[in-house]
Amino acid sequence: MHAFYATAPGFENAHYSDAPTPQPKDGETLVKLEASSLNHLDLWVARGHPSYSVHYPQVLGSDGSGILEETGQRVALFSGTWCGQCDACSQGLTSSCDATQTLGAQRDGTHADYVALPRQNVVPTTLKPGKAACLSVAAVTAYHMLKRADLKPGQTVLVWGAASAVGSFGIQIAKAMGAEVITTASTDKVARAEKTFGVPVVDYKTQDVAAEVLTRTSERGADVVLELVGPATWPASMKSVRKGGAIVTAGAVSGPDVTVPLRWLYSNQVRFIGSKQGSIDEFRQVLKWTEESVIEPVIDSTYPLADAKKAYEKLEAGKAFGKIVLTR
Repeated sequence: MHAFYATAPGFENAHYSDAPTPQPKDGETLVKLEASSLNHLDLWVARGHPSYSVHYPQVLGSDGSGILEETGQRVALFSGTWCGQCDACSQGLTSSCDATQTLGAQRDGTHADYVALPRQNVVPTTLKPGKAACLSVAAVTAYHMLKRADLKPGQTVLVWGAASAVGSFGIQIAKAMGAEVITTASTDKVARAEKTFGVPVVDYKTQDVAAEVLTRTSERGADVVLELVGPATWPASMKSVRKGGAIVTAGAVSGPDVTVPLRWLYSNQVRFIGSKQGSIDEFRQVLKWTEESVIEPVIDSTYPLADAKKAYEKLEAGKAFGKIVLTR
């Protein structure tokens, strides 16, 4: 088969080439892939990242959809494995499972003609392959963040990064849950974000995000902030959240460390909540919403698998609006 994989740390060592067809182990199944999509996680894995124990060569890609070889049925793939027995799994936090493995990180991924994975990770779908291949990482992450924040109808959510995959799904899912949404985008993407999502968009390059949020909420602030960036946006997130509100973080794109003044934290009774991807049940829910057109993957562009490197160059340059899909 063909695959896009890294042979050693460093994205210059990622190639499209021949690779062995995977052989399913006990409890696993084989899927002939029709589409996969890109995530920044793939770049981190290719380069080598302390959060992921990677054994090269490593087939990249966490999101995918295809045909189940056993039955000929179209399926969407859930990217994370779980044991169902550890303390995290007993709390429903399967993405923090002691034994979790992620497609494209700790096991071979979806940027290939075939992938082997546990049967519990495949879900039948009526979606077209490109759409079905966009949901496992970004949509589930966004939904899990909003659930962790205990979002209620009528509340206001600040979603950083309308053009990002998680941000684009966070906006739509928050609206589906009955919330009011304020989002952000760079100057060149504001108009498209307004047209795509129909919510207020703050230009984070030229405007004071926190001041805009306070103005739009009668100085109260947002009930929930979806924090996806890290140090670069953290101060504005703290200024934007209301007293008693929640900042939910699932990303550290701009760095791993932030500063939180303790007196501010307890005086304002703000909740800081960590969130990591989500569960298979949340995956089924976002699939259902997509099949019912409640939410819609925003697909920036599509490339053949052989042009994966070109697709990643666009992602890394920040030129994408939504997801980039690789077809077979």
